[in-house]
Amino acid sequence: MANTYAMTGLLIIFGLLGNTDMAADMAIVQGATLALFYAFSANARSLILNQASSVSVESVVRFRLLLILPLSAIAYWLCVGSTGMESMLASILILRRGVEWLDEAYLSEIERLDISKTSKRYLFIQTALFFFALVWMLSELTLVEKNGHFFIV
Repeated sequence: MANTYAMTGLLIIFGLLGNTDMAADMAIVQGATLALFYAFSANARSLILNQASSVSVESVVRFRLLLILPLSAIAYWLCVGSTGMESMLASILILRRGVEWLDEAYLSEIERLDISKTSKRYLFIQTALFFFALVWMLSELTLVEKNGHFFIV
């Protein structure tokens, strides 16, 4: 679950900074994706961590790969179709939550195998990406496509 705190952190920061529209949009996506993705988690983390369990990481990942597109589509409909929020923001946040959902199995396996170097690297990457996203969103940078290339403006 620790890898899901980035969206919560961004939501809190935007709320405290007075950007309540962004915080509300993020809360809508967070609610929809948590309800959908974690309803289909089937306590996978506990099953992976249990040495005696017959459930493999590969089977959990296969199951999640099978469900990620339909669940993402439903989350998108709940966020954009029901509320009219910006589709690009919803898509990016849903993609992020989907990756976190897939990462949960990987992180559980790392924890079970007690590979601390990999977990520290993962934590560093997630922290760097969190601050990158925070700076990007606070500075209101936009991504513009021109002639097939994307530019930051």
